[in-house]
Amino acid sequence: MTIRRYLATIVIGAAMISFLQRHVALGQTRLSELQRGARIRVVAPAAGVPWPARALFDSAGTDSVYLRELSDPPALRAASRVAVARASIRRLEVPIIGGRSRWDHARAGTLWGLGIYAVAAAAYVVRERSTCSGPDCFGEGFAWVGLVNGIPVAAGTGATVGFLLPVKEWRRLSLSGP
Repeated sequence: MTIRRYLATIVIGAAMISFLQRHVALGQTRLSELQRGARIRVVAPAAGVPWPARALFDSAGTDSVYLRELSDPPALRAASRVAVARASIRRLEVPIIGGRSRWDHARAGTLWGLGIYAVAAAAYVVRERSTCSGPDCFGEGFAWVGLVNGIPVAAGTGATVGFLLPVKEWRRLSLSGP
């Protein structure tokens, strides 16, 4: 029974830590506060930008936002400056500076890897215990011998995946103001 409690503690702890990671709470910034050359991400389906596209903020008028170096769609990439009507903008975002780093993602990946491995190992031990009976069966005690060797592999795999995933996090801007 102590093994099950230990596994439950590991799984619950890993889940809590990964979901309670710190996030930078910077509040909303208004479009009027952006400086020229700021990196942004915009979605404006009516203006021909139906998915998030990266761009550099150039300026903002009363009815339009002017962008440079728009990443998508391909037809607008060649334009040196693109005017996007404010009314057509569904979402406008800026990158979070000082947010979670690759190392933060690697730590979260390690916890996810260990949590997933703990669930798989517990399922294996439960299966081993239910299918093995009699005097020739060694039971769940020996099942752990091989499973312990997988802990560094699970942690390393989770850390590698977490480290390699992209870390760019964005926050929404308010379009109010000139």
